[in-house]
Amino acid sequence: MVNDHAGVGGCAAAYLTANGHRELAAVVPWDPQLLDLGLERLAGFRRAAGEVPVARVDLAFDEAAAALVAGRWARGARPSAVFAYNDEYGMLLMRALLDAGLRVPGDVAVVGADDLPLCDLLRPRLTSVHLEAVASARSVADTLDGMIRGTLRRVPSLPLLRPRIVVRESA
Repeated sequence: MVNDHAGVGGCAAAYLTANGHRELAAVVPWDPQLLDLGLERLAGFRRAAGEVPVARVDLAFDEAAAALVAGRWARGARPSAVFAYNDEYGMLLMRALLDAGLRVPGDVAVVGADDLPLCDLLRPRLTSVHLEAVASARSVADTLDGMIRGTLRRVPSLPLLRPRIVVRESA
């Protein structure tokens, strides 16, 4: 099974726009190893946002970089909601926003992706797009088992796993 990364972004945008957000931003990791997936998630986010403008925020995984973004938003125009590339970036940005005196979700709603267990331990708890990683591992294991046992005639096509939003306090 393959994760639908554009669908991850689309799921976040659909949730945020359905909840009335009309000023959106999306964090793209400033990391060459993550850039392609980040751009795929951004494309899905923009597509699902439709007519709602989306500001791209290139962000290094660094407290100082997140503090610069949060400080700029605290001093002036800011989105009502931001989709972070993953939960780690969401946590980084959420901390910076809170440190800058902004309320999450009151001033800026935050949505991450991957639905890490840590999302439930934060204050506020991080809303996240859930990815079916366990189902992916199970599907791969079943395919490998069939190949090893010789019961699999051909490798099946890999279906896309549909992401879903897990609503918590941050958005």
